[in-house]
Amino acid sequence: MSRLPPSNRFKPTSGNGPRGGPFLSPLTPDERLRLLHELHRVLVENIDLSHISNMTQGQLRQEIQQAIEQLLNNWNVSLPEAERRLFIEETLSEILGFGPLESLLNDPNIAGIWIQGATSVFCRRRGAWEATTVRFRDNNHLSQIIDRMFARVGKRVDETSPAVQARWEDGTEIQAVISPLTPDGPTVMIRRPLGPCYSLQTLHDQGTLTTEMLDFLSAAVRERRNVVVSGLRGSGRTTVLNVLAGFIPAEQRVAVLETCLELRMMQPGAIRLNPRGPNICGVGVVTLADLIPIALKLAPDRLILDECNGPEARGLLDAILAGYGGSLLTLAASSPHATWRRWEQLVLLSGSDFPRYALREALLATAPILVQTVQRGPGEFRVSHICELTSADQEGFHHREVFRS
Repeated sequence: MSRLPPSNRFKPTSGNGPRGGPFLSPLTPDERLRLLHELHRVLVENIDLSHISNMTQGQLRQEIQQAIEQLLNNWNVSLPEAERRLFIEETLSEILGFGPLESLLNDPNIAGIWIQGATSVFCRRRGAWEATTVRFRDNNHLSQIIDRMFARVGKRVDETSPAVQARWEDGTEIQAVISPLTPDGPTVMIRRPLGPCYSLQTLHDQGTLTTEMLDFLSAAVRERRNVVVSGLRGSGRTTVLNVLAGFIPAEQRVAVLETCLELRMMQPGAIRLNPRGPNICGVGVVTLADLIPIALKLAPDRLILDECNGPEARGLLDAILAGYGGSLLTLAASSPHATWRRWEQLVLLSGSDFPRYALREALLATAPILVQTVQRGPGEFRVSHICELTSADQEGFHHREVFRS
């Protein structure tokens, strides 16, 4: 990296700085963004690409940090030591990472990030969405960060592909929508994998499950009963599915099909399979439905399917009827009766030629147990029903309530 020339833009003598003088703590949000932008511009203009190409990430970070400190001294930026270190980290994130989002992405308690334009950034913490102080300079700045996020997996977002989805290696899912589909600015949803699973004791103490429920479900899973976990978004479906998966004996091979890497499998023989979207040429799509026959060829003892909401419902039904008992899945439905209808509708919408009466008999033959979850409040949920499907006729499905809370 070449020696960086001092900038006159923020010199106190120039009168052109945001305050017309040296920066003093605390910086206003506008000053912070302007100073970050100027540091980024000067550093990029003066980087010697031939010099940094042979550097390790650590060496590059150290070199840029020294250059930032030199610039701050040249510009007479007066900040307390702690705030100065924080500002240098923010600048490094802007150059080497994902800018203002780095602080949110590094927080293990944040499960999701929602961006609506340059000045509206929200995060999901403990099950509730809350506003943050994070913001971007403008929509162009946000677009640059979006490009950087998708470049990590070899994808791009532009006017020809204004709505793109990607998944990082750690399971983080990103959905971005830009102009012309969003005239008010780019919209981004980031969904992160779960952190450490809730322990059984924690769920019991929170009132999610009673001891009797846990004993019943543990026995059902070990006896290879098929279990459906149902509920609406935020009701803890995947958390309960994690609990059920923990009851599977360690010596069994389990094929896990999920879109977002949220399940924490403890079995050494667990096989993870994930769908993928189209590549940059628009081909290569692999759906959850495509993964089911692939999983069966791997000869697992059980199947686990998280977020069943499409043609994969038919594939899983066929697999269970073919002898893959003890399968676990989640469905989005608001009640036990709605769950049975939802599974039936998904199979019919997949193009199945099942007559309705035959389909209901097939679902009944799987002898499923239903675990219904409901949201009690932000980040809080409980199991409201545990049912067994007992019969099906022209009027619909009928079940027996084992537990109700």
